[in-house]
Amino acid sequence: MAVRKFITAVLAAALLLTVLPAGARAVSTSSSILVLYLNKKQAMVNNSSVQLDAPATVVKGRTYVPLRFLQESFGFQMTMKNGRISIVTKTATLLIDTKKKAAYANGYYVPYSQAVAVKNGRTLIQLKWVADYMGARYEYHPGSGRIEIYYVKQSNGVYEGDGSSPVAKFTFGKEAYRVGEPVKYVDLSYDPDAEGIYYRKWSGKQSAFFQPGQYTVSLQVTDSKGHVSEVYDRTLTIVNEPFLTEQAYPIYTQAAGTEVKGGRSFLSGLPQLDKSVSDDTRRPLLVSDSPELIMEPGILYEDQVNGRARLYANHQNGMTRKVQFAIAVTNHSGSPVTVTTTNKGEVYPSKYANLAGHQASVEFLMQDSLNKKMTVPAGETLVYVMMPDFFPASGINAFYDVETTGPVTFSFVAMDSGAPIETLRNMNRLAKGIHNRGTFGYSTTEWEVQEGAIDKPSRIIVGDGITDPFGQGYDAMDSSPSVNKGNYGVLKKLRIVNPPKMAVLVMARGGTFKGPFKINGDFVMVRDNGVLTYLDGPYIIAKTTGREPVLDIEFTPPAGSSFPIDLIFYPLGD
Repeated sequence: MAVRKFITAVLAAALLLTVLPAGARAVSTSSSILVLYLNKKQAMVNNSSVQLDAPATVVKGRTYVPLRFLQESFGFQMTMKNGRISIVTKTATLLIDTKKKAAYANGYYVPYSQAVAVKNGRTLIQLKWVADYMGARYEYHPGSGRIEIYYVKQSNGVYEGDGSSPVAKFTFGKEAYRVGEPVKYVDLSYDPDAEGIYYRKWSGKQSAFFQPGQYTVSLQVTDSKGHVSEVYDRTLTIVNEPFLTEQAYPIYTQAAGTEVKGGRSFLSGLPQLDKSVSDDTRRPLLVSDSPELIMEPGILYEDQVNGRARLYANHQNGMTRKVQFAIAVTNHSGSPVTVTTTNKGEVYPSKYANLAGHQASVEFLMQDSLNKKMTVPAGETLVYVMMPDFFPASGINAFYDVETTGPVTFSFVAMDSGAPIETLRNMNRLAKGIHNRGTFGYSTTEWEVQEGAIDKPSRIIVGDGITDPFGQGYDAMDSSPSVNKGNYGVLKKLRIVNPPKMAVLVMARGGTFKGPFKINGDFVMVRDNGVLTYLDGPYIIAKTTGREPVLDIEFTPPAGSSFPIDLIFYPLGD
């Protein structure tokens, strides 16, 4: 599977045959054979050993080779000026603009990352991209990491006429495949004039077939001058032997960071995993999310803290004027109290609720080591944090983990833009709305799944209030009971001991979802672009190898996202 990721077509080792029209003068040419090894600087040109400035390498699934080495070995014309690299052959012009991060092939734009990579100051070029335009052919040997490039240098003879048509040709990796087995296509197409294959038109090509029988696959190719080949057909046999079902196929073959289209139909309602649950009560949680929509200045929530606590705020400006959000800290005791901030996650005012919740959660999960201290004198009120002005319809989201050396009161307040700090002392307490506010006995929940528990597709439901109960607390401003619906502000830590080889997926069920997960220390964004909705298929966030001693997943429900969601665990057999 790894080979298919970065060698998109393993081409047969065949020397280029130069076809000359009638009357053209044939000029002798010579063949070049280059041998490189991934991540090694030693290479061979024909029978001579050379030392490279930079080795061939793989970047994001694509194979890159040293540009200067190819130019010197193949002898194509290359100029470098003002950050622009021009590569010219008899039939193609490749342009790389390193300043604008753009690439072009015969005037057509090519994404820069698909053409060029820079490693340790050396420019590398994608092998497939340049090889096609040079008329070169290459083979990759996965066991040794060896790359062989075959090339016939262009002669100085003159081609007459408009050139020859390219030749479409391919084969399959083997004669027959099982039902649901990934099919390997080996592209053998070439262009006799070395103009390069510019476009491939496949018909009947599928990554796998899910019914036994005979299937016809065809290919037609076009060179860079618009010459079109004849259609080339081959018949593929799918034997009546199961390999993967159509449902399981994308889960096995797709990478993390992709959506399983149609997956809701067979991954909904999976059995739930047994897990042990423990709440860490050493750090209570103060939540200020009501009134979520600020309609007037005042105190949104406040309570006393003596020791550890987590402060969590989520509010939106519902007024027609600018407003500022602040957290004040008041020391009613007779001695100074030091407040230390050990972790935070905050986002400046934004109109995009999903973005605000996502960004604040990312920073909080980063767990950057903080040791920010402030001392509050006896009987004084200081500003703990003051957000920039936020305009109508904008919102804020913030987390702060604090430790105090004595009792203080934290007040979450909304105040008019530019109002003096002294107004904090005389603000009215605002009535709560329909959302959450209150103080809750814990801010971290730990789940553990024992070894061997995942032997079939299963799930853990997050945020349904039943299998994942909502936190129960009190409203310190009116002494009423309070429920933290969604468990916002709570850090959830899931540990799976000796996990099997499996895919881990997220499926939105309550609406839109956009949030980060930290998986064995690595961040995974759901999604990288946009949000996951209850209409989308499950989203693969990780794949395990079966060799990890533990799988640790850290997560906090992001503001602006809807719950519940399903965490799905899908074992992958060999």
